[in-house]
Amino acid sequence: MQQHLYPGTTYAHVSGGEPLSILDLTHEELVAFHRAHYHPRNARIVTYGNMELPPILEQLDAALERKLAELGPTGTWQPPDVGQLQRFAQPLRRVVPCPVEPGTAPAAHHTSFLGRR
Repeated sequence: MQQHLYPGTTYAHVSGGEPLSILDLTHEELVAFHRAHYHPRNARIVTYGNMELPPILEQLDAALERKLAELGPTGTWQPPDVGQLQRFAQPLRRVVPCPVEPGTAPAAHHTSFLGRR
């Protein structure tokens, strides 16, 4: 579904990669990908619940500062280009077939998205 909602961007692809292709990665390629895309400066942190926010923010700040210190100088780091999302001219309707696990009964799953950006 995401390839229809976010065409032309990084988000149109499965975030974990194609499972069979992951096996073709070298250790160096995996480390380089991780450094480029999973950087503390690119983090989005969400908290939930009834808690005092200042102590949570202090803990997060300390943890992120430690991680940045481990990574060394980051003055040249730039967030990866994820592409520019274009507005849809009209609402979309897409049917996306999904494979059924061998040995299981066929089932239906329906997700609706109707909207204009």
